[in-house]
Amino acid sequence: MRVTARSETRLGRRIAGGLTLLPYLLVALGPVAWLLTSLSAGVPDQLLGARPLTLLGRSFGLALGASALATGIGFGAALWMASGHGPLRRAARATYLAPLLLPSHAAALTWVVLLGQRSPLRQVLEALTGTSVSPYGLGAAVLVLALTLFPVVVLFALARLDTLESALVESGRLFAADGRVWWKGVLPMALPSALTGGALVFCLALVDFGVPAMLQVPVYAMEIQAEFAQSGDPGRSTWTALPLLLLGVGFLLAALASARQTPVVGHPATRGSLHRLAVPKGLKVWMGIAMAFAVLSVGGPVAVLVIQAGSPAPVLEAIRASHAELGLSLAVALAAGLLAALIALPVARRVAPPGNRSLLVLCLLPLAIPAPLIGIALVHLGAVPGLASLADTGAWLVLAHVCRLLPIALIALALDHRRIDPLLRDAAAVHAPSPLRRVLWVDLPLAGPGMVVAVAAVLVFSLGELGTTVLVAPPGYGTFSVKLFNLLHYGASEVAAGMVLCLVLLVVATWGVVLTLRSRVRR
Repeated sequence: MRVTARSETRLGRRIAGGLTLLPYLLVALGPVAWLLTSLSAGVPDQLLGARPLTLLGRSFGLALGASALATGIGFGAALWMASGHGPLRRAARATYLAPLLLPSHAAALTWVVLLGQRSPLRQVLEALTGTSVSPYGLGAAVLVLALTLFPVVVLFALARLDTLESALVESGRLFAADGRVWWKGVLPMALPSALTGGALVFCLALVDFGVPAMLQVPVYAMEIQAEFAQSGDPGRSTWTALPLLLLGVGFLLAALASARQTPVVGHPATRGSLHRLAVPKGLKVWMGIAMAFAVLSVGGPVAVLVIQAGSPAPVLEAIRASHAELGLSLAVALAAGLLAALIALPVARRVAPPGNRSLLVLCLLPLAIPAPLIGIALVHLGAVPGLASLADTGAWLVLAHVCRLLPIALIALALDHRRIDPLLRDAAAVHAPSPLRRVLWVDLPLAGPGMVVAVAAVLVFSLGELGTTVLVAPPGYGTFSVKLFNLLHYGASEVAAGMVLCLVLLVVATWGVVLTLRSRVRR
């Protein structure tokens, strides 16, 4: 009888777990899965030509170069942050994610100015490399994407460096010098996590749309949207996107499946004792170069935007001239953030420590899906009888942003879940046997800070979302990011700088509210 009761309890838990996972998978992967059903039996002739192979090879080279450079910068920056204490390192830990928060096409604008004809940075780079440096082309796109995405590598590398056992470090110091402990011990243990972050950067760079478009680099992601704009056929567009989709998903699966420690699966973060190790000179040089690039990735764009704007007037003009688009973008971003956080919350508990690695891989797959493909999938889904009226409203735009950004909410919630003492849940299981009471009085209050961060993270990324929005937005629902992207192509630099600065101020204000709410919730 007891065995039967236990079996029924386990079965009930599995069913309940599957039901909590179902909304996430339906929203994140459902539209693309529905689109795949529209594939025709034969491979279209356009996939067999030289142009698709050339674009795919260029996309691969761009993603590989950006991944390699971002891994070098991010791993070096993470080693510097983990190698000591102090106000500078605490400030770096608090702000290193900042480059991710600026839309990629807006970041590309700032780097075009930074690498202009009379730019001091361009002169320095030309002197170091011995070649001509241009703000356009494949090399510039590699640099911009690496400086935008390297925080992903920092996130993964710190997840491992902060959980190195002190006993391992101290035992190494007994038998070898500190420098040898770094090179032979610390770096080999942290390198797999940094490479996993680099593989994720590869996937994000592979499907990026904004930077190549701004820097005049034809890549495969742009071909997907061009094919759909020309033919209007979801099936042909899906065939066009399939090589890029398979390449990105394959890299993501390989990276996450082989990773021993990620920011959301592994042991809870506890600062190690690396600050006791003397850093060798070679490693100091690497750390210094990495941190110089990290500072440049934040300070360069902000300085360019301030100089381009010249005064607060362009920012105020951007708000006045684009108040309708700005209001719509904020409303869509807030709704997408709330919906994504609610959907991802029950899933985050299942991927947090000790974690389910297979489930994490499945839930992060949307990161490897090209943004235009998600847009095409939703356009195709919107043609289903009964959904056409909904597809012509702002609700469809909210759904598009949730489909695109659900993994961001999941990562934010799972990261916060790592900081919760497991004993609190064990105590709740003893003193509050009712599942409903446990959820209302224990789980939701504990998840409060993570929910705040998840909503804010999705809101910030939603404000700059472009690849899906340009395809899904109904007539009369123009967003701030699409208007900014169009202005950048017309060369309205002062107005565009004012709009980007407006986005920067919104991001800073959002995270100020986040820090305030988190401190109040934790009390």
